[in-house]
Amino acid sequence: MRALSGRRRPSVPAAPLAPAAVIAAVLLLLPGSAPDVAPAPLPTFGWSRYFGVTLPRVPADLGDLERFEQSVGRRADLVMWYAAFDSFPDFPSRDAAALLARGSIPEISWEPWVGTGGVEQPAYRLSTIINGGHDEYIRRWARQIRDWGGPLWLRFGYEMNGNWNSWSEGVNGNRPGEYVQAWRHVHRLFEREGARNVVWVWSPNVDSPTGVSLRDVYPGDDVVDVAALDGYNWGRTQQWSRWRTFEQVFATALDELDSLTSRPLVLGEVGSTEMGGDKAAWVKNFFAALDRRGGIRGFLWFNYDKETDWRVQSSPDSLAAFRAGLSQYGR
Repeated sequence: MRALSGRRRPSVPAAPLAPAAVIAAVLLLLPGSAPDVAPAPLPTFGWSRYFGVTLPRVPADLGDLERFEQSVGRRADLVMWYAAFDSFPDFPSRDAAALLARGSIPEISWEPWVGTGGVEQPAYRLSTIINGGHDEYIRRWARQIRDWGGPLWLRFGYEMNGNWNSWSEGVNGNRPGEYVQAWRHVHRLFEREGARNVVWVWSPNVDSPTGVSLRDVYPGDDVVDVAALDGYNWGRTQQWSRWRTFEQVFATALDELDSLTSRPLVLGEVGSTEMGGDKAAWVKNFFAALDRRGGIRGFLWFNYDKETDWRVQSSPDSLAAFRAGLSQYGR
């Protein structure tokens, strides 16, 4: 990501699976984990498609997550948060375990940089990853994730086709081809440490201001488990932006992905502003579009008030539309 209404609190369904069953469901995704069983493409806890969310104070404050779920009327199958290399010296196993215990799969957007350092960070050039400069740190995380043993979605170096992250090609001294090399290097270290409880999520942005194609930064089906796309309706929040429908945001990139990989496809981050159009109508169309495009196996809503108010509860009408759509999504 660049850089409650009503008189009665709605009930949220109890977690449909105990943690052990959750683990079993996710491990079906992992190469070699169930050789005699066709791998399930996604853990959806009894639904045909999954629903995920990222919230500013979660997982540190699970009360925020609980209140969000009450407002939308459904348990989150997947909960994501962001972890920069400099701010997370160790894998946050307690946070991951707390999410898993309540029936949500943890996903970490793993950021190879100093989170407050801006784009130009020579110490975190892709070449420093490729050449082993961060191996000790990466191996430590791999061992800790392995020893923790639960299922984890790991979204390493997301939105790599943009120009706002230090791991993108064309900025910070990074050269063409280095992102794929860096991804494969990190994946190789995890394999060597036996961290096979990781679902690797490759997540570009729908647009590339530098013209980098998805094909140029795709690491390959052998090292990617889930392909994701990040996309937003920015509306009139920026000088360069306009109100865009779901298809206007996602269609071109979705078509490109269809020709690139057969991996399960999800929306890694999605949101809409209120500025410039009818957000409730956009949300209604969003769920209709997901029904039309059955190949999209899930989505994760970016529920932040950041550049604009992306949250589903930015207005009573938006929340009502989201709750109505979610009530039928994946049934």
